[in-house]
Amino acid sequence: MSANRTRPEIEFTLRLGRALHRHGAPSHRLEQVLTTLSNSFKIDGQFFTTPTAMFASFELPNERMAHLQRVHSSSIDLNKLCLLDDLFNRAADHLISPSDGLLELDQINQVGAPYGKVFTVLCFALSSAAAARFFDGGLLEIQLALMCGLALGLLSLIADKAEPIQRTFAVLAPAIVAAVAGFGASFIGASADIATLAGLIVLVPGFTVTIAATELAMGHLVSGTARMAGGIMALLMMTAGVFAGRAACQSLGISIADIQPTQLPNYSLYLALLVAGPTLGVLFKAPKRELLWVTLSVLVPFAIMQACNDIATDEWSLFLGALSAGGFSNFYARIFNRPAVITRLPGMLVLVPGALSFVSISALMAGDVLQGLESAFKVMMTATVLVTGFMVSNLLVHPRKAL
Repeated sequence: MSANRTRPEIEFTLRLGRALHRHGAPSHRLEQVLTTLSNSFKIDGQFFTTPTAMFASFELPNERMAHLQRVHSSSIDLNKLCLLDDLFNRAADHLISPSDGLLELDQINQVGAPYGKVFTVLCFALSSAAAARFFDGGLLEIQLALMCGLALGLLSLIADKAEPIQRTFAVLAPAIVAAVAGFGASFIGASADIATLAGLIVLVPGFTVTIAATELAMGHLVSGTARMAGGIMALLMMTAGVFAGRAACQSLGISIADIQPTQLPNYSLYLALLVAGPTLGVLFKAPKRELLWVTLSVLVPFAIMQACNDIATDEWSLFLGALSAGGFSNFYARIFNRPAVITRLPGMLVLVPGALSFVSISALMAGDVLQGLESAFKVMMTATVLVTGFMVSNLLVHPRKAL
């Protein structure tokens, strides 16, 4: 095969890899996809990815090519990941030519969000309200978290059109949510801590920490270390924003009291999950036809983890929850020929140590070093148990798909 004939294949491989990278594919999965694709084109390709860059080299009969691509921004878009996965499958099976694949890739990149802006803002509010119940909040905390999530959704909508807000979103959003929680708590007598954490649950990088631990366990040390550092930095900026929001409340004479929320019955947890499942699917732009499976992917691991709490230690319960989440996602991918990440991501969110991460950094910045280090240790142990559960699930139910 001549170099000229291989260049459309190489361009398609690079552009598909960049698109997958931008829309949430982790490094170990992305490298597997690109290797599979280049092998299907009978090209010797080597790939190395980090959270902000992708390196590729190709060995041709009379030519050696190397590429470096920077990826400046990435956001999880499950709808586009699904479309890109379908394109990858057809290209790897030679059902579409690389030239036609490039044209379809341009069309996929132009696809808009599957849900309207008003509905998405509403899902921000509902997912925060559901999260308040996960953190043992009562009705007042749920109501206040709903307002915090609504504020976050509106700010996110504004940030999409205002670049200065987008650049400072990581600090500005937590500050506004904390201010709304503190102001509201002073009026209705709710727990500002629970409402703040629930309002920020979508932004807490617990998923990033878990993916980083997975990459480290898989031997992707550079990507895993960089992603872990990025997650820690995001937590630091979030904590700084929360402190700024609370300082603004105090400057207005609003005191934030430590209030114990009213306990709700256990069945309300599952009602909250029924709300959290589809709303998280909307926020991560899952295809509409997959929202039922996204909801099941949230219910199944959480129900198994809760059932095991009475007969096993917390670590074993978490391990079995991660095992069921991974197994469910792999079954889903094998049966429907779609990316496992569509159901794996929401399933992980009810298990990942996002809240513990936030508590750890907050305690350290507040000067409580002992509590901060203790929480940080729990974060790492929780992430390790989760990664172990997902890796074992791949042995029991082998993922047929690269994504």
